[in-house]
Amino acid sequence: MAIVVLVLWLTGIIGSRQSGNYDPSVSTPPTSSPSKDPEDDPSPTPPTSASETPPPRPPSPPPTEPPETPEVPGETVLPADGGSIRITAPAEITITPNITGLWMIHSADNGGCDPYLKMYDPSGALIDEDDDSWGLLDALLDRHLIAGNTYKIAATCAYDESGSYTITAKPPGNVPNNGGDVRVSGRSGFTFTPSQSGTWTFTTSNSGYSDPFISLYEGQNRLANDDDGAGGYDALLSWDLNAGTTYGIYLGFFDLSGEPSGEGDTTLSVTFGGGGGPATGLDEIPGRGGVFQVEGPDVFLFSPDKTGIWMIYTSNNGYDDPMLEIYHLSGDMLDDDDDGWGDLNALLRLFIYAGELYYVALDFYDDGPGTCTLNVVPATEIPGNGGTAQVNNITGFVFTPSQSGTWDFWTSNNGYDDPQIMILDDDMNMIGFDDDEGGDLNALLSLHLNAGQTYHILVQYYNEEPIGTCTLNVARG
Repeated sequence: MAIVVLVLWLTGIIGSRQSGNYDPSVSTPPTSSPSKDPEDDPSPTPPTSASETPPPRPPSPPPTEPPETPEVPGETVLPADGGSIRITAPAEITITPNITGLWMIHSADNGGCDPYLKMYDPSGALIDEDDDSWGLLDALLDRHLIAGNTYKIAATCAYDESGSYTITAKPPGNVPNNGGDVRVSGRSGFTFTPSQSGTWTFTTSNSGYSDPFISLYEGQNRLANDDDGAGGYDALLSWDLNAGTTYGIYLGFFDLSGEPSGEGDTTLSVTFGGGGGPATGLDEIPGRGGVFQVEGPDVFLFSPDKTGIWMIYTSNNGYDDPMLEIYHLSGDMLDDDDDGWGDLNALLRLFIYAGELYYVALDFYDDGPGTCTLNVVPATEIPGNGGTAQVNNITGFVFTPSQSGTWDFWTSNNGYDDPQIMILDDDMNMIGFDDDEGGDLNALLSLHLNAGQTYHILVQYYNEEPIGTCTLNVARG
């Protein structure tokens, strides 16, 4: 597929990048006062979320005609086999799906309210949230759900509005166990339980303008994907499957400018036989991240193995000017950057979710070809009893305290760098930020935290600069 790659956000040159090494011995936190006028500090900007609340928008359109779906007072359960209910936001909804696979849960007929949806897994962890991905102010949750598990959905209106709207749960479709052709309109999920073991082949036949791609799953694990393996804009994927095992199939689309899109039409053909193994039309970044020598323009598929604050940045060859963009599978652009890392290098710092699918697009200024190093760095884990970590440049951390109570977070700088600490809860709410409370340009925060709850820490430098050196200290208060 001829992918026209995208422009990016935040860049920077990376000299040497290292993860934190911990020392269980922690000194007493500093207590001196700030050394510069806090009014000089710019307002902190949290890292970009995989589905963050948008900035203020123009007034909502006038209410539309009410939908045919009846509003049932107290109705909070979506049907296990899919369907629609009318709710008045805010509301808490549950769904216990009767089939495993990729479900589409979206709002509709919002009548002027701007729906906002969050989904939580059975443990209470936030696994997805969205505002406008369905279009016309409607929200979309597209998640792989497990049959028999109960998921909670928090349905609200953005900007503290109130109103009613419809919630629709669309279950995955089914491909016959002996294969066949299925017409697909828009992004869709399917299940397939093959009638015999061996190599099965999945191909698309587009309508002349759509650019479909295929991802194949077993449970939560993605096995393979393809974009243009059949030639032109069509996908082809062959894989060895076991009879009686249920697999998931996801079909999405690119638009013809190369950007992920929720719209498109194609026919999915599933046949027994083929060459075996995946046809890979997209380069893939391993879920653990890493450092890669790359040529561009190009697009990379990425499904992180950890939830948290990730750093994705380039190291150029001294003259090429790389740019980065990152998209969610739904087609929403989450972040972009050109020179945020400095010296013509790009930096993306954002909060992303384990198991979700993202596309990282690499391009170069003036759309020319180029080469660079692509660095994909997950958050570093801090032990539950605290410790110290060496921080080389902007770094994300994850911390799950072993005890409830007051915890202290402070930096020890090198005498001239000016570190800042930002702490967020697992719902991406910023619960603490400091620049100089520790004195001598060091940051200090004391917060009450709950044992077993995960918190996310970002250490950056004054004016959101990415480059610097310090030590992060974490201890019980």
